[in-house]
Amino acid sequence: MEKTIERKENCKSIINFKVNGEDWKAEIEKAYKKLEKNVSVPGFRKGKAPENLTRSKVSTDEVMNEALNSFLMANYEKTLTEENLNPIIRPAVNVSKISLEEVELSITIIGAPTVTLGEYKNIKIEKSLIVVTDEDVNEELVKLQQKNAEISVKDEGTVENGNIVTIDFEGFVDGVAFEGGKAEKYDLEIGSHSFIPGFEEQIIGMKSGEEKDINVKFPENYAPQLAGKDATFKIKLHEIKIKSLPEINDDLALDANLDNVSTLDELKEYYREQIRSKKENEANDAATNKLLEIIVNCSTFEVADEIIEDEANHHLEDVNHQLSARNMTLEKYLEMINMTKEDFMSKLKEDALKNLKYAFVIMKIAEVEKITVSKDDVNKAYEDISKMYGMAVDDVKKALGNREESLRRDLVNQKVLEFLKKENNL
Repeated sequence: MEKTIERKENCKSIINFKVNGEDWKAEIEKAYKKLEKNVSVPGFRKGKAPENLTRSKVSTDEVMNEALNSFLMANYEKTLTEENLNPIIRPAVNVSKISLEEVELSITIIGAPTVTLGEYKNIKIEKSLIVVTDEDVNEELVKLQQKNAEISVKDEGTVENGNIVTIDFEGFVDGVAFEGGKAEKYDLEIGSHSFIPGFEEQIIGMKSGEEKDINVKFPENYAPQLAGKDATFKIKLHEIKIKSLPEINDDLALDANLDNVSTLDELKEYYREQIRSKKENEANDAATNKLLEIIVNCSTFEVADEIIEDEANHHLEDVNHQLSARNMTLEKYLEMINMTKEDFMSKLKEDALKNLKYAFVIMKIAEVEKITVSKDDVNKAYEDISKMYGMAVDDVKKALGNREESLRRDLVNQKVLEFLKKENNL
């Protein structure tokens, strides 16, 4: 037997086997003996017929296939161990020559991506300055005001800006109704700008029970099948409602139903702290993401194209599953976002490569810094999940099934991120 190993770029290796002479003859003989046990010959018990009769009933292809499988079982794993090869995806076997006298084959091994870390400590990251303005607080007050608005039916008069109308509508382009352009008893707040420009404005002045055709033009950045096109919407107005907003005062503060908040000033301070906390979290997340980006860009990364392709295809499966849940095809979705299948797959591969880089850089840091997850860490994670969802720990374990390894990876990621924050003063 001849065996050679070709070490290629990007974590790819090729094992070449050439087997002939006594080595291959022994495999062929072993294959015959295994297969002929199952051959039935009239007049003889199974396995007791003469060899010349049984072997004549076994096809050459079956023998060669059995011999090949037997050879691989005896030599593949052994070679991986000897050559320190660790395939991350299913290897590709290519048989270039096979007969009863010899076999030549190659096995392409795709190993895990390799990472050479750059600097990942003592990196200076500037955090955003946290500023909470009066405008930020007022936005929250207006949201609360809107939430507590009283809605009443407007029995007389016409639609005014700020009113809520209940309408039926159906849209047509060139006289043909288009998909997604029809609804019944739809509530629309006039002035919310939630519809196509010009739509809401043309409802102003209508009366309850009135029907009207509204002409609009779809924006150029709309879905491709409608972008820039003129459309007509047939409208029937069922009801006009008035939104009455409460005053922003101490009574509104009480309506917020918050602990230790009974006055407008206390409500403003509550919102101020909530906004500050949110902005601090956002700033911390942005700084952490920037840190990871710098660390990844400072590291060198080798990965086989096949792994990127495999990861991209997994993302594609997820996208198709999500679209199917919304009764939409990938083709329809690509049409909506104005993207070709080729460009979409290119984007998926780009995202896959980025995700792989981040994942394996974090794994490498965990390896170098000996950051591990203990059984106690896992048990605590199960307890935290059980408290979050109000479930028994055993039920959490059952729900997660065989995903403990995924949970461990998440916990390692969390520990590495905490380590990096500490080492880089974040």
